[in-house]
Amino acid sequence: MAAAVDSKKEQLPTHEVMMMGIERTPTDGVPAYAAMLALIKEASMPNCKVTQHGNTVFITHYGTGDNADLAVGRTINVDTAQNFIFNGEKYFKELHSEGIRRFVAQFSQRSYATAFKQLERRPITTDQKIYVYTTPTGKTQVRIKLDGDIIERGEG
Repeated sequence: MAAAVDSKKEQLPTHEVMMMGIERTPTDGVPAYAAMLALIKEASMPNCKVTQHGNTVFITHYGTGDNADLAVGRTINVDTAQNFIFNGEKYFKELHSEGIRRFVAQFSQRSYATAFKQLERRPITTDQKIYVYTTPTGKTQVRIKLDGDIIERGEG
């Protein structure tokens, strides 16, 4: 597995983060080029947006109608652990500013669960709640409520 790329020293383009992320994640025998094509197809779906903070790419599917305050996300990270947490904070603040109050993601990377535990200790909003579950297939699912106001902190 390739080493993390510290975004404070080298900012990678989105496609490189995505490709490196694919190379780091088991794809159950799916060739890397096919996994990349699937991500590109996913990113072009209606109500989907690709955002990059540091060397972390967030693929977000926005709810509509009664679920307009819901986002379902996928994260691809090749940044350092500390930057990943900072990138996540920026991302959730961005979602909050867009009116998102509920977020759901599912993943198999254990390091992502650790990052969400850090976000739980450093809330983004005044009434944030984070729920972490293990699915029957052994993956981790996280559900976040982003109620309340944004908590502003210095970027130190």
